[in-house]
Amino acid sequence: MQNNLDKQESSTTFHTTEEIEIQLGQGIRAARLRKNWDQKTLAKRSGIGVTSLARLEHGQGSTLTTVIRVTRSLGLLHWTHILMATDDFNPLEYLEFMKRKSVRQRASRKTKTIYE
Repeated sequence: MQNNLDKQESSTTFHTTEEIEIQLGQGIRAARLRKNWDQKTLAKRSGIGVTSLARLEHGQGSTLTTVIRVTRSLGLLHWTHILMATDDFNPLEYLEFMKRKSVRQRASRKTKTIYE
């Protein structure tokens, strides 16, 4: 079982941003084809241009907005929960906490005098 996990992990290890873009584009293209949609159909459903979709599918760079629109149209938006912030953490509250937090100070060292 561990060997299968190692193989799966190594097959999804990317070394460069370009490799990630290519793999993401291939996955989006495969999802589009599974729905039997052409690029024009997906682009229209996503509210983007066909050229933007083609660039995304070929790993030639894309905006986050384009990726979100396309994955939403394909019903694949569920992956985003991994990156979304939770309600438990409020950066402004944390900043205020850090401002109020007192800084610990060390006691000053006693210096020996010549007369001691």
